[in-house]
Amino acid sequence: MSMQKNTLIAAAVAGVLASAAASAKTIDVWASGASAQRTFWQKELGATYCGGTSAVAVYAYGDSTITVDVPDFQAATCIATATVSSAGVTVGDTLNLHYAADLGSVWAIAGSLNTSLTRSQMTVPAASLCTLKSQTSFPISSYTCNTTGYNRSNDTGGTAFLVQHTSDLLLSDLEPALFAQSDNWPTASAGTSNAGPTAAYQGTADTTVTKLATQPTASQLNTVASHMQVLNGEVFSIVGHGIPGNPTGLSHQSLRSIFAGNYSTWSQVPEVGSADTTGTPIIVCRRDHGSGSEIATSVFLEGVECNASGATPIVNAAGAAQGNYALQYVVENSSSGDLKVCLTGLSGTIGLLSLGTSSAYTTFNIDGIQPNAHNSALGSYGFATETWGQNLSTSGTLATALFLAAQKQAQLSTDGFTETGTTVGGQFTVSSGSQQVAYSLPNSYNTSSTANYTAAAPVALFTRGGNSCTTTALNGNST
Repeated sequence: MSMQKNTLIAAAVAGVLASAAASAKTIDVWASGASAQRTFWQKELGATYCGGTSAVAVYAYGDSTITVDVPDFQAATCIATATVSSAGVTVGDTLNLHYAADLGSVWAIAGSLNTSLTRSQMTVPAASLCTLKSQTSFPISSYTCNTTGYNRSNDTGGTAFLVQHTSDLLLSDLEPALFAQSDNWPTASAGTSNAGPTAAYQGTADTTVTKLATQPTASQLNTVASHMQVLNGEVFSIVGHGIPGNPTGLSHQSLRSIFAGNYSTWSQVPEVGSADTTGTPIIVCRRDHGSGSEIATSVFLEGVECNASGATPIVNAAGAAQGNYALQYVVENSSSGDLKVCLTGLSGTIGLLSLGTSSAYTTFNIDGIQPNAHNSALGSYGFATETWGQNLSTSGTLATALFLAAQKQAQLSTDGFTETGTTVGGQFTVSSGSQQVAYSLPNSYNTSSTANYTAAAPVALFTRGGNSCTTTALNGNST
C-alpha cells in the first residue's frame, strides 16, 4: 500500500510539473536607448525571477570581420523559478530581455516621438551558434554571436541574429531637453577623417541614420519629457590608458582643457608635466553625437548645454570646425564597447564611460574625489546624472515590473549594486569590491535620509529634479 501511495504521489507531482511546462510561455521585453539600465535589468531578471543572477545567459551581437564600430545589441534570457503575478510571470516561463544600446540615448528620444518606430534588436539564438566567453563575473554565461551585414546607416541587415521590433522601454542618460543642442544629435557634423595613429581605430564618424535624420524641436522634446520620468542616478567616469607618469587623478580644470582641445600633449597637463619626456600626444576617445554619455560629459566639463560662461564644445572627430584638428587626435565611438577598444588599443588615451573599473585602464579621481555611488549620492562627485525612461508597456507586465524596479533602493541592493568602504572628511572611498554605477534617488519608494545615504546601496541626499544644469542641495531638495 505504501509503495502504491508513493507511486500515486510521484505521478501527481509529475503531472503538476508537466502541466506547468505545458503552460509555460515566453515573455519578451524590448528596451532601447542608453545602456545605463542594462546590467541592472539583466541581474534583476535573475535575482527576482530565475533563482539568481548566475541563471542568466547574455547573447551579444558580434562581427568577426571588424574590430571597431561593432553594433551594441544584447539579449538576456533565463527560465523563471518563481511565480510573480504582478509581473505576469509563472514558474517555467522563458524571460527574454532584448536591449539595443547602439548609438545610445538618442534612440530613446526618437522612440518616444514615434512609438511605432522599429529598430534592430538581438534575438536569443541557440548557444551552439555563438562563442562562450571566459568570464568570472556577471554574466558568467556570456556569448558572442558573430555574423555580418548590419548597416547602421539604415538600421538593416544582420538578420542571422537581429530582428526589427518596437520598444517597450526607452532609456536616456539625462533629460530630453539637452538633445536640442546641434552637437547632440547624429546629424551634427563631426568630420569624416582622422589623422595619425588613431586611423586604425576610427569607425564611421559621421553615420547618417535614416531613422534619426531629423533633430527634434524644443517643443517636441518637451513632449518627450512629459512622457518620461526620472529613474535613478548614474555615475560616469573619466578613464585613461598609457599616460606618462600613470596619474590616478585629474582636476576638473585639466579635464575641461583636455576635452576642449586646449592641450595637445600630456606634458601640458599639470598632473603629468615633466613625466611626459617625449611629448606624448593626447588622444581623446569620445562618444558619438546623440550619446547621453557624451552629453553628460559636456554638461559636467564644459557647460555648453547650461549656457556656462566661456563654454567650449567638446572636440569633434576631425575638429576642423573648432580649430582643434591640429591640436589633438580625436576618435568618435558609437558605443561604450568601441570606446574601450579605442582607449586600450593606443597609448596616451583619455575617454569617458559609465562607471565600471577595469585593470585595462585607469579610472581617474576628479579633484581628489573617487567616483562611486556614495560620493555621487552625496553630491561631492559631480560627474553623475539622473536617468530618464519611458514605459510603453501596460501594468501587470514584466516590462513594467523592471521599469519600477529601477526606481527602488531595495532592488538595487538585491541585485548587488552595493559598496563597502570608509568615510573620511566627508568623502567615501570604496575599500572592498567595486565602485558602483547606479544609486537611488528620493522618490515615492525611497526616503532621503542619512541612514539611507550610508546604506550599502545609497539613496541620494539630493535631487536635481531632472535638471542637469541646476545647483544641487541636500535633503532631497534642489535649487
